[in-house]
Amino acid sequence: MLIDNKHPFYAPAWRRWTIIAVTFGWTALEWMTMSYFWAVLATAIALHALWTLVITFPSEKSPTDGTP
Repeated sequence: MLIDNKHPFYAPAWRRWTIIAVTFGWTALEWMTMSYFWAVLATAIALHALWTLVITFPSEKSPTDGTP
């Protein structure tokens, strides 16, 4: 596992979105400089971070036990 999304460091949403923004910014820089190997690598890292820290991140809501 590259990113442990259960670690308390990733609990605040602003940290997760900052990591996503920085990785996609770096990806854009690599594509603009035409460093294709590094651009593909940075894209993979950015997509993995997006998947792990946003899309499949555990919900902050506690599971309901059926009581109102």
